[in-house]
Amino acid sequence: MVHDRLRALAGDTWDEGELVPMWQHLAEASEPQSILTWLSRPEPEALLRRVGDGTLQLSHEAFDREERTKPLDHFRDLLVATGVLPARDPGFERLGPWLDSVLADVAV
Repeated sequence: MVHDRLRALAGDTWDEGELVPMWQHLAEASEPQSILTWLSRPEPEALLRRVGDGTLQLSHEAFDREERTKPLDHFRDLLVATGVLPARDPGFERLGPWLDSVLADVAV
């Protein structure tokens, strides 16, 4: 069941392209029900579709431009864990938004 659900979301990216390691990782999960539960939520499904159809680029910079949410962070972590995105220092990741908020307070 998980395999069918993932394949439907993956489309052409199932067996070719950068996302193959992620799809394989999800398909081989030791607890497939947790994957189905995760996929049943609107935001993870939308992120997978957007990456699959190219409307969300596979880069940290593209993810940084998105509104930061737990599902987005989890998805990014999944992409890093499967080697689709390179690892990045999480402290560095939070530096930009923190600096923006500090500068906004100073400007007021």
